Amino acid sequence: MFVLQINRNPRPRSRVFLLTTSHMFLYLGDRLPNKDHKPVPRPVYETQQSLSAERETIAEHPYFGSFQHVKLPLQYRMDFGCVDHTGRIKCFVEVKTRTTPKQHYRNFIISLSKIVAASAYERCGIPTYLLVKWTDSSGWIKLEEQKWEVRFGGRQDRGDWQDMEPLINIPVEQFN
Repeated sequence: MFVLQINRNPRPRSRVFLLTTSHMFLYLGDRLPNKDHKPVPRPVYETQQSLSAERETIAEHPYFGSFQHVKLPLQYRMDFGCVDHTGRIKCFVEVKTRTTPKQHYRNFIISLSKIVAASAYERCGIPTYLLVKWTDSSGWIKLEEQKWEVRFGGRQDRGDWQDMEPLINIPVEQFN
């Protein structure tokens, strides 16, 4: 991905493109820089309330709750590392909480980048899981290499162009 800076008007903007594997450019949108014309960092959407809900969800789970939960840095693309009493990482877990019942949508969507990261951790011997708490139940699924449908989409309510991305569609009936 690269940014093309356009400076022909008094208010310059950055145009964001993605160079695809077929050497074509995909236009992803405009991004207005700040007054110093420096790249604008992406906002952090995780709140103290959402973090507390994630911690509660993982602590309540019969398997994941039996370990110490270490919040992982953003670069790891997963929420928690589950660590045993010797300090060994047993697994990584991505935790999501939803405000709808489990059967409200046929599929649960998650960023393809999370699946790519999970695949890399699996190759290192660290199993990765997605744990979801809906309003009426909880479920988990192992994020191993499976043939899930990939579509382009995302949320548009925050005005963040990076919310539109390749997404994995996991049928909710596959959750344990």
